[in-house]
Amino acid sequence: MNKLLSLNSDTLFLQAFTDDLALVSAGRVRKELENNTNKALDAIANKSRKLKFDLSVDKCQGLAFRSNVHYRQRHEQSIFYRNPIFKINGQSVKIDELSEIPGNSAG
Repeated sequence: MNKLLSLNSDTLFLQAFTDDLALVSAGRVRKELENNTNKALDAIANKSRKLKFDLSVDKCQGLAFRSNVHYRQRHEQSIFYRNPIFKINGQSVKIDELSEIPGNSAG
């Protein structure tokens, strides 16, 4: 599991918990978040395959937080109009309902 942590970078943060892995990824808009996250998930899947680790995509979950602060200052837009789409090996990851970061709802 520690060998997967070698993937950490400026745009990707992984944290291992026994036999679980948490990924933190970010993007200013949904498309950027999807691109950054799916690129990271591809790297994790490739590294896992090389290490002969089995990823259970059915057990994977995503959680997307959004902040309206930047976009509220410009045109009252929010970041997501729909849930982002994350995939591992072409299989969609279940995304929990969108949440807003506490304290960022006020304009």
